[in-house]
Amino acid sequence: MKTLLPILHKLYRIPAKSKNEKQMIQYISTLIEHLSDDIKVEVINNNIYVTRGEAETYPCIVCHTDQVQENNKHVSVLQVDDLLLGFDFTKKKQVGLGADDKNGIILAIKAIISFPVIKACFFHGEEIGCIGSTACDMEFFSNCRYVVQCDRKGNSDFITTGTRVGLCSDEFIHDCDLETFGYKVATGLVTDVVTLKQRNLNVSCCNISCGYYNPHTDYETTSISDLEKCWELVKHILSLPKTYPHTYTPPTVTVAAKDHPKIKTPFKHPYFFLGFAIASYLKIPVTGVAIFGAILAVVVVNIMNVRQLPLQTTVGEVEEHEEF
Repeated sequence: MKTLLPILHKLYRIPAKSKNEKQMIQYISTLIEHLSDDIKVEVINNNIYVTRGEAETYPCIVCHTDQVQENNKHVSVLQVDDLLLGFDFTKKKQVGLGADDKNGIILAIKAIISFPVIKACFFHGEEIGCIGSTACDMEFFSNCRYVVQCDRKGNSDFITTGTRVGLCSDEFIHDCDLETFGYKVATGLVTDVVTLKQRNLNVSCCNISCGYYNPHTDYETTSISDLEKCWELVKHILSLPKTYPHTYTPPTVTVAAKDHPKIKTPFKHPYFFLGFAIASYLKIPVTGVAIFGAILAVVVVNIMNVRQLPLQTTVGEVEEHEEF
């Protein structure tokens, strides 16, 4: 990874706040196109699709091109021992690097350089709702053996469940040999591989800690040694020759009407005062107030009726204790 540090520094200096990723997308696609003649690069709807070599099946790595921090054209990258951090000398303060997910980008570039047969996808808009992966061409992944993403803080998490969405098979976890590389199974939040699973990706995938800390803040840093540690695991996984099937089936929870608390009759006095205020201060005719009241009554009744119906929902809420 050390040979790619100049490129990583360049990535850190390119502003790429969500919805303003054009410069980053252009830089990545141009860089990869010039790596080798056997690399095919397509930019479609701001997603970068990369295929190197010809094979029946491919290892695959994905990442995202946007960052949370505001665009800053004055970012200087400083190295303090093992740490990389951003500093704006014009404002004399530390600033964010966008290491989430520029560390993932440099790992994907390293993988494309290192493997003669591989697929990669660089999604836009992950930080604002996985926009790129939600709209991507799923056919691109139809011949992938598995999908790896490096978009997790720290240095030891191997995410197998994201927002309660199962990502991979037990066989895949076993063959990744996590203990050898200093990683452990963990749960995480939504990211692109979670979205791909929700869109019926039928192979195993994962999200891996890649050495950034304090993401989304001006105090963000990268540990070079932890980034290299991540690469060792990624290199091992991308060398696995097998396909690891896995299908996510959303569990459902049905709540019977009898389990819902009875809806008590709402306190009526506020509606009287609301009508008085509308008529007196907004100068709306009584007929208008009556129409407004009728509409409000219909809305309240509908809400009460919905609350008393059986509820079916997909389990996928985020727990408060879960972290990026």
